[in-house]
Amino acid sequence: MTSVIQSPHVHALLIGINEYQDALILHGNGSFPKLSGCAHDACQMLKYLQNDPTITLSFKLLLDQEATKLNIIDAFRKDLSLATENDTILIYYSGHGTVEEADPSIWVDESDGRLESIVCYYEDTYSPNFLLADKEIRYLLHELYQKTGAHIVTIFDCCNSGDNTRSQVTPTINNKRIDIVFPQRNWDDFIFAAGYKHQPEGSKSYDLADFKGKILAEVLPQAAHVQLSAAESDEAAVESNGEGVLTSYLLRTLEQSGGNLSYAELHSRVRNKIRGIFDQKPKLYAPNEYHHLLQTGFLNKEITEVQDGTIVFSTKTGAAGRWVLNRGVIHGVANGKTTVVVAVNKKETLTGKVVSTDLDSAVVQFENEEGLEVKDHRVKISGTEQRAILLRLINKDAPVEEVEKVLKELELLEAENWLTFCDEAHKAAYDLVLANGLIYITLPDNEFQPLTKQLYLNQDGTIKLIGNCLRHISHWTYLKQLNNATSNKLPDHYLQVTFAFEGPNGGQDALDPGPENELKLKIRSLDGGKTWGGKLKINITNNGPVNLYIAAIYFDPSFAAQAGLLEPKVSMLKPNDSVRVFSRYDGIPLQLDPKWYWYNWEKEDNYINFIYSTAPFSAEQLEKAALPSPLYPGTEDLRAGFNLGNFPIPGLTEGWSVKSYKIVFANPTFDQNNEEKLAGLRELESTLLSKKLDSGIGYFATGLYSQPKQ
Repeated sequence: MTSVIQSPHVHALLIGINEYQDALILHGNGSFPKLSGCAHDACQMLKYLQNDPTITLSFKLLLDQEATKLNIIDAFRKDLSLATENDTILIYYSGHGTVEEADPSIWVDESDGRLESIVCYYEDTYSPNFLLADKEIRYLLHELYQKTGAHIVTIFDCCNSGDNTRSQVTPTINNKRIDIVFPQRNWDDFIFAAGYKHQPEGSKSYDLADFKGKILAEVLPQAAHVQLSAAESDEAAVESNGEGVLTSYLLRTLEQSGGNLSYAELHSRVRNKIRGIFDQKPKLYAPNEYHHLLQTGFLNKEITEVQDGTIVFSTKTGAAGRWVLNRGVIHGVANGKTTVVVAVNKKETLTGKVVSTDLDSAVVQFENEEGLEVKDHRVKISGTEQRAILLRLINKDAPVEEVEKVLKELELLEAENWLTFCDEAHKAAYDLVLANGLIYITLPDNEFQPLTKQLYLNQDGTIKLIGNCLRHISHWTYLKQLNNATSNKLPDHYLQVTFAFEGPNGGQDALDPGPENELKLKIRSLDGGKTWGGKLKINITNNGPVNLYIAAIYFDPSFAAQAGLLEPKVSMLKPNDSVRVFSRYDGIPLQLDPKWYWYNWEKEDNYINFIYSTAPFSAEQLEKAALPSPLYPGTEDLRAGFNLGNFPIPGLTEGWSVKSYKIVFANPTFDQNNEEKLAGLRELESTLLSKKLDSGIGYFATGLYSQPKQ
């Protein structure tokens, strides 16, 4: 993993092709028409880089006849490979994109039976000589990352770029797509094949048997990289007035912001500017294991300022423009309730009201927009919705002055609507317990079963950390309960979800969630002892008449929200298409949390939500890291503090909806092996005491296993 570099050395490969040989008939199917803006786009991108004072630039520019397949591959291996671990590699392509038939026995991941390719410059008609398939680009990126360790970003302003074209519509708007599907190529025509005639000495190559019938990730892992592409795989990338729409709006946004944006923020701004004008939806992607890269600065530059949100001015032909906020329902933005404040100049501000919301954006209306320049504006947001958690404060033995400090922090949270005080156990969601010099969170009336790690009450910063923890839980609850109560809710039958559970012996049981949408799993021992689990298999199918954009969010008892179950995290399903959730592992491997064993919990509750929409959205704000676990044998003494960082305030005209399921598995060791559990906790306490660390763990061991049952 590369670190963020304030002033990186950027190694750029920029490719732009206008002069396609439209007189050549390819495979008897047709030809690619000439384009007008691609070479210009590549040069404009180069100009932006050359004018950026914060980077050192080395570049290779390939235009038209220079941009052959062999020259592009050569630039990867010779020019870009000069980068080092602290450098950035930028690969930019503007030109035609197309598809070719895929051998289903080799490319088992390709549900549509096609490979997406960029169209290099050509002078012959044999497609493998001018089509660079997405799998070949993956191979080159992997090779590049293995050699350099650099931060890699790719930008594709072409059609079919959502997985990896430009025909005439009007005199000034062109699509970078023609409807040609090229035939399946021979194995030895792929650049990674052992029999490829241009394979350089020393390069990793593969035989057909290495790939056949295997999941691609098993053979060729993804490189750490970020990809920004012009459109979804079924959309046309538009060229308007001699410029690619993606490139034009991308450069405009970078110039307005000074490039001081994360990839996620940059994508959000560009997408909100384009939506409603052109029928293309720019797509941002990073492999799931490298998804954190989306929060790094463009070109891996340091982001010097953080803001609550941004408004951009979006125009649509034949309609008035509107201000669009890059925060939506998933951030807590509410129609008629949320307000934004923007600075007109150093002395004046304007206040606007949210008048409509989408999942990750909203429309803002100002009473008087005079003086508000049409550009991107940073704004302050207020009036967002949270889910105030009902909290009961339980003081066992803390001094009054310590309790008052805790109350003061809780009152601030109450004023911000993060929590509401509650005195009755049957109404409370959680207890905040002060006992034995510790402070920790439990379920009501579960004093000896902490949900998060125990903190010293009198340790500096503890009360602020507990406040951050409660904010985290409140936001986690908001996301878990997210639902669309408006008129644009999609029908329930649009998304079909089926479940099965597989134990370690390979047996598989179908699961019926029933009317309560609750799955009760019979977990099995994985090692004959303390480890219990199995594999949850979930298939989702688009039964609707339109494309659906779907995210699967898993909520676990450690207050984590994980959106990595689909790849990409927001995946498009065409009508009648199906996909296996967490297909890389053929299902979701589940395991009973060890703390459930040691603290003798009766059951563990998890949740999975499927958010589906007719428009793309971002899953970035749907994810949350787990809160640190309470101590148990095998863990370190982690009570120094929560590593939460800065906690953000949580923040469709098209339709969207949510399907939610509760996943319950009983703890097979509940009230069993109690002597072993007691001994293990006491041994942990003795070990920590020998290191002069008073963990307080004996308090919980005694409370759980040495006291008579009530």
